[in-house]
Amino acid sequence: MVRDKFKTFEDFEEEIVFAEQSIEEWKDEIKLLKEDIKNGIQRYPRDNEEIIRVTYQDSVMYEFRKIRAMYSAGMPIEDLVEDVEYTIFCIENYFEFEDTCIETEYIYILWLISLEILLETDKNNIKRLANIVEKWGIEDFVIDYLLCVSDIG
Repeated sequence: MVRDKFKTFEDFEEEIVFAEQSIEEWKDEIKLLKEDIKNGIQRYPRDNEEIIRVTYQDSVMYEFRKIRAMYSAGMPIEDLVEDVEYTIFCIENYFEFEDTCIETEYIYILWLISLEILLETDKNNIKRLANIVEKWGIEDFVIDYLLCVSDIG
């Protein structure tokens, strides 16, 4: 049953398919760029690592679009878990290149911690998010509270 009454299931399905296609293309691009780095190839004017970072950031944005659409379409909560885990993976990988947190990343981290609590997934995912919070130096009462209630501290 659709949770969001302002759109149809087909609307959400279209958004999900578009997001999935984009994410898959970006996964392929990241693989190609990582191979290029190994082989010393520079295909584009911008640095390969910079392109990888931006591609991971874009993947996070589209993963959130997909997750929201799946939830709003009424899909089972369990179906969201894999996408949430991949979103954490993307943040972990672009945070290798980024040593500060901007407002967008703060919102993503807050959403992910909230989703992890809502979905009651593996505690390791919340620990991964806590590591990101620590590395980025995010000091926020709401995030600290959510981490504490999830027994992460």
